This record gives sequence, structure tokens and C-alpha cells, in this order.
Amino acid sequence: MVDAGAAGALWRAVRALPMFRRLLAIRMVSQFADGLFQAGLAGALLFNPERAASPWAIAGAFAVLYLPYSLLGPFAGALLDRWDRRLVLVAANTGRLVMLVGVGVLLATRSSDLVVLCGALLINGLGRFVASGLSAAIPHVVAREQVVSMNSVATAAGAVATFLGAIAMLIPRHLFGADDTGASTVIFSTTVPIGIALLLALRFAPRALGPD
Repeated sequence: MVDAGAAGALWRAVRALPMFRRLLAIRMVSQFADGLFQAGLAGALLFNPERAASPWAIAGAFAVLYLPYSLLGPFAGALLDRWDRRLVLVAANTGRLVMLVGVGVLLATRSSDLVVLCGALLINGLGRFVASGLSAAIPHVVAREQVVSMNSVATAAGAVATFLGAIAMLIPRHLFGADDTGASTVIFSTTVPIGIALLLALRFAPRALGPD
């Protein structure tokens, strides 16, 4: 059972950290977009009556989900220690917007699974930089003794946002159908939370999120 007093104290601590709240808002809308996109991609390739889900398509979908974390993970931290993290958030979200439109067009024009998966792999790779940049920026917006607790808050909030994004995919899929047109609509709708994340990132001053 959650201690109501501890939860209230944690909420008051979050409210007292305006820059952390802004960072948390970016994480939540960004991971909401991740959940929406990944569920939309699975629906587009694996549960689409216009596409036969071959074993290669299934393997490719899983590769798109996990390769960015396996391949970029060892390098993301080192690069984020050199680059302005605010600039990384802006550039990565801008890239995601452009690529999302591209993948949406590919689905609408019934392009091959391989081309769609390559675009999705780039989007998830950029998402990896966004997630790493947000985590690395936390020590720059909270006091040292609060880093662990606020990182836990951010991780939990992000997980909930990802789940809600995946569930939200069902709404446009129900309204526009499960075919390629409906799948592209789901992907296009992902540009909304990514655009919000981009605007929120622009509100930070250069170098405000590190590195020092």
C-alpha cells in the first residue's frame, strides 16, 4: 500500500521544482508518443488486413523496438556528455517529426514493410537520444540529494505515459480502420505529442540542461 503522506510529500517536492516539471512534461509527452507510435507500427505491420504478417515482418518489428537500445545505448551517454542536451532534444524531436510524416506517407502509399521498418528504426533511434538526454538532464534541474527520487518519478511517469499512448492507438484505429489508411492516420497523429515535446524543449535556455 502506498503511504499517502510520502506520496503527498513527493508531489509537493515535484511542484517546488519548476524546471524539473518542464522536463517531466517533455518525458511524458515524448513517451506517450513512443507508445502510440510503437503500437501503431505493430498494428500497421502485424494486424493489418492489407498486409500478410510474414515471419520476417515480425522479426523486423522486434528489431525496430530493441536495436536502438542495443546499438545506441553504449554511445548515447558519451555523446550527451559533449553535446548541448537542449539542442539534442530539439534536433531529435525535429528529426522524429520529419520521419514520422515520412513513415505515414509510406504507409498511406502501401510501401513495402522493409522501407517502413527502416524509417521506424530511425525514429526509435532518435527517441533513444531523447530518453537519454532527459535522464542526463535531471541533475541540472534538481538538487543533488533529490536526483534519485526525481529520477524514479520520471521513470514511473514515463512508463505510464507509454502505456497510455499504446492504449490511445485504439481510438484512431477504431475510427479510421485497420488498413494502411488507418495505420497511416495513427502514425500522423503521433506528430502531435512530438510537436508538443519540441515546443517544450525550446523553452529551455541553451546549455541549461548541461553538460557543464
